[in-house]
This record gives sequence, C-alpha cells and structure tokens, in this order.
Amino acid sequence: MKGFIGILALAYLFHYADAQITAWTITTGTVAGTNGAIVSGSVTAAISETIAAGGTLFTAAATGVATIGSPYAITTGNTGDVMAISSTGVVTLATGKSLDFETTPKYTLTITALASSGGTTGTLTLTVNIKNVLEFGQKQYGVCMSDGATADTTV
Repeated sequence: MKGFIGILALAYLFHYADAQITAWTITTGTVAGTNGAIVSGSVTAAISETIAAGGTLFTAAATGVATIGSPYAITTGNTGDVMAISSTGVVTLATGKSLDFETTPKYTLTITALASSGGTTGTLTLTVNIKNVLEFGQKQYGVCMSDGATADTTV
C-alpha cells in the first residue's frame, strides 16, 4: 500500500512539475521567460491612434500551463484606463476612450495572469507604441490660382 501511495505522489508531482507560466504569446510573437515567467517584451507593430473604441489592440496570452486560474489584469501603465483586457488576454480600446499620439505616444504596461495549477503568477511588461496619424480635415485640397501667377505668390 505504501508503494502505491508513493507512486501516486510521484505521478502527481510529475504532472504538475512544470505547472507555471513559462512564456507569453503576443499578437506579433512569443516572449519567453523562466521561473514564474517574469518577462519583458515590446509590441513590434505600432497601434494606430485612429482605432475605434472596442477595437482589438493586441493579445497577450500566458503559455506553459493548461489553464489560467484568474482573469488577466493590467496592473500598471494603463494611463487614463484607455485599455481593457479580457479573460483570454485580448486587449481592446476601452469604451468611450481614444488614443492620441500627441498626448501619450507610448504606454508601458504590466500584465499579470495566475496559473490555476501551481498558483504561479506570470508578469509581462511591454511597451505599446502608438502610431501617429496626420489629422487633416479632408484628404484632398483644391487650389485655384490665376493664370500667369509668379513664384512666391501667396495663395
């Protein structure tokens, strides 16, 4: 009987030996880490400041475990609460919010997730760069000048 319990204990330990967050997958690639997966990365594709509220910015998913025990959370860097994160790691532009390159050209976020097995917490620090879009009232402008105008004529 003691041998059977020992085998069960060994099987349990073997099954949960790697039960920790080992990496984070971001929309543009994977950022790997060890020992609780405290990793840093950068979103390589800049996010346009013209994205609509509710639009997906990127996905940050913890990997290396079967399930995440609690929802993901943006713990720091979410200035003005402009971003929201779902229980699956999808980061969207929060309702009623907008991005503005001239006001905040980048965000440095800390995102956490808790593994359901083993209780380890994964932490991801990443920089989200906002892509500037020129804001003009219209896409084309028409100019009308008199024929024969000389150089340096003010329009």
